[in-house]
Amino acid sequence: MCSSDLQLQDYAENLRVMVDERTDALSREVEARQADVRLFVKLLEDMRQSASRAELWNFALPQICKRFGARGIAYVCTMASQNYYVWPESQEAPELPDDYVGVLTGSSCIQSGPRIFVPVESSSGNAEGILCLYWGTEAEASSHDRGVLLALGRQLGTAAENLTAIDSLLRQMNVLETIVEGITDPLALMDASCAVLTVNQAARQLTSELTDGSRTDGNMLAI
Repeated sequence: MCSSDLQLQDYAENLRVMVDERTDALSREVEARQADVRLFVKLLEDMRQSASRAELWNFALPQICKRFGARGIAYVCTMASQNYYVWPESQEAPELPDDYVGVLTGSSCIQSGPRIFVPVESSSGNAEGILCLYWGTEAEASSHDRGVLLALGRQLGTAAENLTAIDSLLRQMNVLETIVEGITDPLALMDASCAVLTVNQAARQLTSELTDGSRTDGNMLAI
């Protein structure tokens, strides 16, 4: 076999090896993206079931940690509460980077050795806190897609923001119910289609009296 044939054979073999390596790399990337999608979908399901921020983080942290193969994970709320959540629970409070304000305001993930700090932002871009993931080595931390982690932080921030809005709404409803119940005259609050939103005890008592006890819903308009 002449030298040109050998060169051509070597080139073909090298090309086959490169194609195989690239195919394997693409397969791993596809598997990683599929795992990311499964994680995001599962987190969305858990977020809908969460009634508080504590429940949200207790649901989310183990799943995120397992997905990225981290040794541990923590979330630190940088708002007034200064609450933090860790998994596994045996971990201590995480040590934030010196420039944690830069992490929050820079909208980018920061790596420090085997740790990556992810800003958790609301839909309006306001800082909610910092997500901290820990690996055994710096190389393990470096192997993860920062874009995916950043998107994850934004999703978590939006969920936390929504929980805050729901909590505020519930508090307002409780205040409204307290005010309504404190009025001694019969009172019913209805929407534009005359559906009852809330009534007080006086209204429930009145409808009971007017219907000989058959109705106690306080809907005076119906009778």
